[in-house]
Amino acid sequence: MSAERLKWCAAYKDFVFLKDTSCNIDSIKAKISAVHATNLKLFNVNSATLLDSLKLGAAGFSGVMANIHPELYVWLISNWRDQPKRAEKLMDFLSMASLLETS
Repeated sequence: MSAERLKWCAAYKDFVFLKDTSCNIDSIKAKISAVHATNLKLFNVNSATLLDSLKLGAAGFSGVMANIHPELYVWLISNWRDQPKRAEKLMDFLSMASLLETS
């Protein structure tokens, strides 16, 4: 979904959740900007871009890898601001571990 279409959806208060599957940080950035200050929140499915998307304002994670090690994603989303160095190290692991998804 394009950022323009998403902005249109965000104008309707009924839309509150987007599971973004673009795996493209530039696209994610545009979409987050398009829904800023609305009820619509973007949740990223891509582990490799997760931390960057959180820094841009993504609301969270909605990928299948959360089924394998959910506690790591909970920690990351809860603590990335207060413990950025640990969050970066965890992202290195999550990015590598996400390669299992294709196996």
